[in-house]
Amino acid sequence: MQKEVTRSWALFLGIGTIMIAHGLQMQVMGIRSVNENFNLITTGIFMSGYFIGYFLGSQTTPKLVQKVGHIRVFAAFASLASLSALLAAVYVNPVMWTFSRFITGISLVSCYIVAESWLNDRATNKNRGQLLSAYMIILFGGLALGMLLLNVSNPNSYEPFILVSVLLSLALVPILLTKRSAPKFKKIGTINIKELYKISPLGTVSSFCTGLIHSAFFSLIAVYATTSNFTLFETSILLFMATIAGVIFSRSYWIFFR
Repeated sequence: MQKEVTRSWALFLGIGTIMIAHGLQMQVMGIRSVNENFNLITTGIFMSGYFIGYFLGSQTTPKLVQKVGHIRVFAAFASLASLSALLAAVYVNPVMWTFSRFITGISLVSCYIVAESWLNDRATNKNRGQLLSAYMIILFGGLALGMLLLNVSNPNSYEPFILVSVLLSLALVPILLTKRSAPKFKKIGTINIKELYKISPLGTVSSFCTGLIHSAFFSLIAVYATTSNFTLFETSILLFMATIAGVIFSRSYWIFFR
């Protein structure tokens, strides 16, 4: 199992770097929305742009992967996510931020699909649980580190967005330089929500409810902390602790399935 994780270092490093950037960008935009006096409805709308893009991207990306391959899709959408961060830095208004979040959502879900399908191709029924738990550790660990980067620069400046763009660009390097060949699928199957529900009713409903909680919590917790007059350091620690819990439980899952 450890050998398989080591062999996937480029994929883990790339997706981990993306999550650091994502954690920083998401919370900077939440804090900045309060400082720019956006009302809560406006903030909720532009934050939701990410999840709309996420939903649409999950429908279209598998077809792109089938046509051009994993590495090209990952590179293209990581670059697009980098561009969306710069867009948010230049145009500080709800309309452009909604568009920026929409592009970010499409881009990141595409990177997730590439990473997870790549890992599933390498996994066996014996080690699949451990490999995916390692992936979740990297995912939440990167997200938590990104939230600590709030302390690096002032959220009211353009600098955090530049840092996000740089990190997203760096995420390309290990993937593009990897010697391991990407999976090759002759045909990618699909499944609709109705079919998924028949397979696992509890899993489908619980995932939907988890998505509602997850999206509201991670999108608006920084907004809540800022309006409650938390300092930037206190806000980053609150976000870090809430996120690092995911790493701890992913590690527990790893140990359980060892």
